[in-house]
Amino acid sequence: MPVKSPNKRTRRICYFCGWDGHIRQNCLNYRLLTCRQLDTQQTKYLRSPRTEWHRKIHIENCKVALTSVKGLNSSDWYFDSRCSRHMTGNADFFSDLSECKARSIVFGDGEKEKIIGKGTTNRSGLPFLLDVRLVQGLVANLISITQLYDQGYQDAEVTLCNLSKVEEVGLWHKRLRHLSGSTISKVTKVDAIIGLPLLSFSSLESCSECPAGKQVKSVHKPVNISSTSHILELLHIDLMGPMQTESLGRKRYAVVCVEDFSHYTWIKFILDKSETFKTCQTLFTQLQREKNTGIGRIRTDHGREFENQHFAEFCDNEGIFHEFSAPLTPQQNGVVERRNRTLEEMDRVMIHAKHLPIQF
Repeated sequence: MPVKSPNKRTRRICYFCGWDGHIRQNCLNYRLLTCRQLDTQQTKYLRSPRTEWHRKIHIENCKVALTSVKGLNSSDWYFDSRCSRHMTGNADFFSDLSECKARSIVFGDGEKEKIIGKGTTNRSGLPFLLDVRLVQGLVANLISITQLYDQGYQDAEVTLCNLSKVEEVGLWHKRLRHLSGSTISKVTKVDAIIGLPLLSFSSLESCSECPAGKQVKSVHKPVNISSTSHILELLHIDLMGPMQTESLGRKRYAVVCVEDFSHYTWIKFILDKSETFKTCQTLFTQLQREKNTGIGRIRTDHGREFENQHFAEFCDNEGIFHEFSAPLTPQQNGVVERRNRTLEEMDRVMIHAKHLPIQF
């Protein structure tokens, strides 16, 4: 009988991968496959849905989706298309109340509430409803459209009269860019705007934004009493120009001076604004020597041709008080402002009457 050599080891072959040198228990590929199968089974087990069983006779479903910009009134009722039964949380609404087989109710978010009982709401000022559930802790009063259909109610067309509220009138007033009520009424009568309802804009209350955006300056009342007692006490001065068309002497500006007591007017044409001071200085000196009296006051606007160092030094040396009209208020120097308009109208009429070109 042959004897095996002690140095020779038995050759091992893996029955999983077919390689020699190891067995299946120690095979790396076999271990990887086993781990993957275990992970898959654990994942399936963890993701398996959980099933809960309830007795259907004791559950009534209701999905609530109610939003409101105002606080809920405890006496208001709301139509709900997903509510299975009429329900309320106020026991004072019921004219009769009995025990209900269903003991709890499940809302759309999964919360449960206890059903105390059911009955009929037949009180004055409340809708007449049958088979209404009294739910503990329910804030809103819900009318089930599904239950109304089950009880035989159907949709019907109803003719309603158009009612206009002050809030709706004010809303259209703002949509139409704050038009006045009389203007909107005229537009409504002729049906000039598509979609504008028939509203009574006579009930339009005063809009707080309209006075702030539409206010205008009040008219200055004319003063017929002269504020001066002798000539050269006050001179009104203004600069006209630049004119759109040059004169034959290439003049585009005119210095207008009006004496307040007599309203006598002097007009001096100049080429540029820079000549204003020289022209006024010459005119003032001439008037003081001619009338043998000094000038008391002069009134101008805040134009740079009048409000400058040369004018200030001249008035100080001659003892003339220089008055300025308030900014953006030409009415304070209205004597010469109105004379400017009179002069322009006179020139325009004479040119038109003699059929002369505008250069004249």
